[in-house]
Amino acid sequence: MEDLVPLVLVLLLLVLLFGVATFVAQVQPVKVLVAAAARNCARAGVETLAAGRGVDQAVVTAVETATQGTAIDPAGLAVRAYTEDVWGRGRVFVCETGYKVRVSDVPLVGWFYHGEYVPLRARVALSIEPYKARWERSQ
Repeated sequence: MEDLVPLVLVLLLLVLLFGVATFVAQVQPVKVLVAAAARNCARAGVETLAAGRGVDQAVVTAVETATQGTAIDPAGLAVRAYTEDVWGRGRVFVCETGYKVRVSDVPLVGWFYHGEYVPLRARVALSIEPYKARWERSQ
C-alpha cells in the first residue's frame, strides 16, 4: 500500500503535465498567428501610398497572414484597423486582431481551464511613414 501512493501521485502529475502540454500545443500556434496578423496589418497600413486604401489593405493583409496555416478559421478572425486621428504622415495607425480558440474538446483541459474558448488578442500601433513618396496617377 505504501508503494501505491507515490505511483498514484506520479501518474496524476504525468496526466496533469500531458493536459497542460496539449492545451499549450492547441493555443500557442494560434497566438503566434494572431500576433503576426496584427503586426503585418499595421505594417501594410502605414506603408500604403493612398489614404483611402490603407485600412482595406491592412485588413486584407491581416486575414492573409492569419490564414497561412490551418489553425485559424477566417470566419472567426476579428480585425480592426483605424487611425487614432486623421490619416496623414506621422499619425498613428492601429491594428487589432482577435480570435477565440476552442479548447473544450481537448482532453483533460477541463481539469485546469474552465472556459470553452481561450480569447486571444493582439494590438499593434505604428506611425504612418512620414517620408514616403506621394505617387499620383496621371491621366
